[in-house]
Amino acid sequence: MTLQRAEKLIVNGDGYCLHSEPLSSYLKNIKPKVTLRQFTTRCYRGYVASWEISDDKLYLLKIETSETNKDQLQKIRIKLFPNAEERVLADWYSGSLICPNGEIIMKAGGCLTGIEHNNYLVMTVENGVVLDQHEKSLKDFTKWCDEHGRVVRSMYGH
Repeated sequence: MTLQRAEKLIVNGDGYCLHSEPLSSYLKNIKPKVTLRQFTTRCYRGYVASWEISDDKLYLLKIETSETNKDQLQKIRIKLFPNAEERVLADWYSGSLICPNGEIIMKAGGCLTGIEHNNYLVMTVENGVVLDQHEKSLKDFTKWCDEHGRVVRSMYGH
């Protein structure tokens, strides 16, 4: 599998690559279904979302798709979030947000094994509210992944 484009997250003014997909659970549950066309093989999900943590809440700021026309992008946003303000509280999302926060220390040959970093920022979110946030070394992140049934190596590029 090709490394996938990471989503973007702003925390305290700092930008991170987000190795989680909070919008995917929303897209799975909305009716009627909205299909977003894939950019390239580096973006099978069909979009790249930009997010922000503000006042301990997760907000969706922007969705980029292969659609380049601003009017079309606005129509997609209205279809997904008809009553939305400029940013959307991600109150549908409960789960972990994982952001690499350090140097790449392993990038194995080929794309199938992914990437590891020396540090990670891990946040727990419930209904769009950030409950906790921790910096983890690769060793601690590996242990956390084992405990939570997650894979350490990421299939996301930058």
